[in-house]
Amino acid sequence: MPSLASQLKKTLHMGENKAEASAKLPIPTPVSAATQEPKNPSGSAAFFDAVENRRSYYGIKAESPLTDEQLVALVGRAVKHAPNSFNMQQSRAVVLTGKAHAELWEKVLETNLKGLGGDKDQEEQARGRVNGAFKTGYGTVAFFEDMDVVKAWGEKMPFVAEAFVQWSDVATGILQYIVWTALEKEGLGASLQHYAQYSQETQDAITELCKVPAAWRCTALLPFGVPIGPPGNPAHPKDFQPLEERVKLISA
Repeated sequence: MPSLASQLKKTLHMGENKAEASAKLPIPTPVSAATQEPKNPSGSAAFFDAVENRRSYYGIKAESPLTDEQLVALVGRAVKHAPNSFNMQQSRAVVLTGKAHAELWEKVLETNLKGLGGDKDQEEQARGRVNGAFKTGYGTVAFFEDMDVVKAWGEKMPFVAEAFVQWSDVATGILQYIVWTALEKEGLGASLQHYAQYSQETQDAITELCKVPAAWRCTALLPFGVPIGPPGNPAHPKDFQPLEERVKLISA
């Protein structure tokens, strides 16, 4: 039987061999959490695919994969579920197709030209934009905010009356984005236009043509149709500023 001393010597020798083997293994280099590329959450992937694919289309034709009834249902769903402050439900929308769509852009162009002061170059550009990028589509969604509703809420809460107007602007922007993105998912290209803000005459003309109350303030027009070209303006490629300059984290 081996002595206690010889057993102890053998055990120490085995420990030395294990230590030598461990020393030969590569040591992992610590990676700072700040340098690791964060993984995108998988649950929101489909949502962000839709967000990223929503673009401005200026080349559209008078076709739609959706019927007029389906278009109204899509817009109505957005109006119903788009968030708004205090559940005011002041956002409105009108879907125009066919002759009504064409008449809308004819009226918008007519009133827009009056405000250009006879500048022939500006007039030519205006005609090119309206007739070549908006009127050519299948239809237009006209967005409105019912200012009677906004005013009534301001009277209920006079200490934040002015804020209700700002909250109304936020709500209409959210609604416009939902409709725009939904149309994109259905195979339709669109672009958001703000001719109603150019002049009161244009605003009034849109209100009259859409046959809505004068208290409905038009906030934007969304001409749409099947795309006939790539999105955006080829002369001005889309780029992005560094996110580090736009998004910050404060955790302590």
